[in-house]
Amino acid sequence: MAGLRSLVEGYAPCRVIIGMAGGFRWLSVALMFLALALSSVGRYVGVAVDSVFVMLEEESPSVRALFRNVEERVIPWPVVPRLADLTYDEYRVLKLIGSGMHRAKDIHGELNRDCKKPGGVVCPWPRFRGFS
Repeated sequence: MAGLRSLVEGYAPCRVIIGMAGGFRWLSVALMFLALALSSVGRYVGVAVDSVFVMLEEESPSVRALFRNVEERVIPWPVVPRLADLTYDEYRVLKLIGSGMHRAKDIHGELNRDCKKPGGVVCPWPRFRGFS
């Protein structure tokens, strides 16, 4: 999951379309969480999730039974929800924790050091189209 997110964020600023298909349920679940994670932090890393869709497996009898009336085998997500509604400061704290910084004193010191830089702390992608 982290590897997929790093791969996508490496192309920032960018827009992403995520499609899930096939019998690899583990991969579909990973892509679903990727969509949710990018929707949550995308505005801070320069990635906009344009759309997410699922392609149904035709050969599976259980899928055909569940979606009898669905002519189209591509089902778009109407909304890509966020895992959490994070502020930029909350995102920075989570990023520091993810990089191995666990003591609150160290995190506080790192945040203060960023604020003392000329211009303070500014979100790197505030005007990228597609971000709210």
